[in-house]
Amino acid sequence: MINQEAEREGELITGIARAVRNYKSERGIALNAPLGKIEIYTDMESLETEDIENATATKVEVCKTTDTDESKSAGDILDVNGTKVVIIK
Repeated sequence: MINQEAEREGELITGIARAVRNYKSERGIALNAPLGKIEIYTDMESLETEDIENATATKVEVCKTTDTDESKSAGDILDVNGTKVVIIK
C-alpha cells in the first residue's frame, strides 16, 4: 500500500529542491552556495527537512500555515505545488 502522506511529502521535498535550484540558477548563484534560510509554510504534521537542506545547502525552517500568515522574514516567495516557500538571502 502507498502511504498518501509520505507520497505527498516526497513530492513536496522534490518540488522545493527543484524550485530553489532554479531560483539560484536564474540569479547566477552557485548551486552549492548557501542562502540565508528557507521558510516553508505548510499544514503537514511533519516535514523532514534534511533532504532539502542537503540539496540546497541552506537551513530550513518549517512554519505552520494559517489564513493570516505573514512571513517571519522578508524574502522572495516561491509557490511550490500550492506551498509557500520564502527564501531569505
